[in-house]
Amino acid sequence: GPDGSMHKAVDELMEEYRLIFFFFAVGLIAFNLATMLFGWLQFMWPVGAGMSVVCSIFYYLVYFYFVKIYQRLKVPPSLMITGRFDTDTAVYETTITAADLRRVNSEHAAGQTAGQRWNEYMHPATYARNELAATHGPE
Repeated sequence: GPDGSMHKAVDELMEEYRLIFFFFAVGLIAFNLATMLFGWLQFMWPVGAGMSVVCSIFYYLVYFYFVKIYQRLKVPPSLMITGRFDTDTAVYETTITAADLRRVNSEHAAGQTAGQRWNEYMHPATYARNELAATHGPE
């Protein structure tokens, strides 16, 4: 294909895998709600209520630890290495420690609205490209 087509394909794949992951998570939530509803339909109300409480605690803990792990491993756009050949070579020569990643992540998250975080999650390549263009100028 023409020059840049591989970059466009990889960027689109990054966005597509986020969308697929989102729908996978929605499917898990729907399955878990169906599990609780099954408990209410199949058993007497004390058993259904107990099952709902235990399932709700479990689902809360899964959500809590998912968010904790996601925030810890998330790479902000300013540190994202895309593999493009036309980027700054200084980025590749930098050693990034876990402390640096946590600091930059917290600084990045502090200045974002919920809509910006959603946009960053669903369209990471576009968001990183816009972030780099704002920092270093257009390509």
